[in-house]
Amino acid sequence: MNVFNKRCNKLNEEEVKEAIRFLEKEENNGEKTLARFYSRIFKEAIAKIKQEKLISDEIINGLVDRFGELDKIEREFGIDIPNTMLSHYADHKKYRFGLKNLFLISLVRAFKGWSREKGIVTDSIEENVSLLKKEANEDIYVSTLIEILLTLGSYYDYVQYESKRERFINNPEEFIDKRLSDIPIDMKLIKPQIKKIAEGVYEGLMKKGYISKELPPFHIFEEFVPTFSKHLIELFSAFKGSDYTVGRLALAGLCGAMIDQVSILNNSDYKVSDKVSEINKEIERLMQNKEITEDDVNITKRFLDELLEMRSQQLKDARRDRKRGEALYI
Repeated sequence: MNVFNKRCNKLNEEEVKEAIRFLEKEENNGEKTLARFYSRIFKEAIAKIKQEKLISDEIINGLVDRFGELDKIEREFGIDIPNTMLSHYADHKKYRFGLKNLFLISLVRAFKGWSREKGIVTDSIEENVSLLKKEANEDIYVSTLIEILLTLGSYYDYVQYESKRERFINNPEEFIDKRLSDIPIDMKLIKPQIKKIAEGVYEGLMKKGYISKELPPFHIFEEFVPTFSKHLIELFSAFKGSDYTVGRLALAGLCGAMIDQVSILNNSDYKVSDKVSEINKEIERLMQNKEITEDDVNITKRFLDELLEMRSQQLKDARRDRKRGEALYI
């Protein structure tokens, strides 16, 4: 029987020599026995993780892509497993574990070193190490790899979460059609950056065609509709974790900010209460529909055009009144 396939937790002197010859082939001639063994227990581990629904499918897919092959996990942990095992067998003072057991023990040791660098506690795997030192069977191999994979999955899910949270703050226009439930929103981080986020959302609405591309740059637009940022953060806070998209909430926030301005401008061409009622109906429609419709885009555009025209007229009237006032003192 090939020494690698022998199920034992300790090798005798002759078996150690055979194990060294086996590992030298793996190291020097590119043999793939260890890689095939890892691939097999990896598939079994992933199947069990899926069956018991220990983590989400998204994280599982990430594990398969990132760690489905032995050379990938070796690179992640910074270890050459065949060479590490050879060094172990070359030291006569060390216990002569069976090849498969030593393979997993070497992997665990590398994993623990990687975990220490990341500040991750790995006490839960110690029980598996104790079993590997005493027994040799498939269940122990698979359960040990499961412990490693669950930690890796949690860590890279956290890394992805942090990356997405940072991307949302720095590039919110990318998230216009994303649901809030898919975005790691941290209000403590968002509040100080809300002006920056509002500008990115405004630009994202333009790129998507949800508002007119003829509108002025954000710093000018904000002078006409200054409470957009305020409404946006209130909506993010109220509907955090919901299925509303950033774009839908942004349009609703824009409508809310327009109501503020209509009330302030108080144009005599129409009743303020009627216009406020009309915009409120559009907000209700935005909050009911699953998608932003062409009607929503057109109605919001009309509201904005009317508001900007009202604001422009108000500025003209103010300039005219100022000139009249100045003329009285000439």
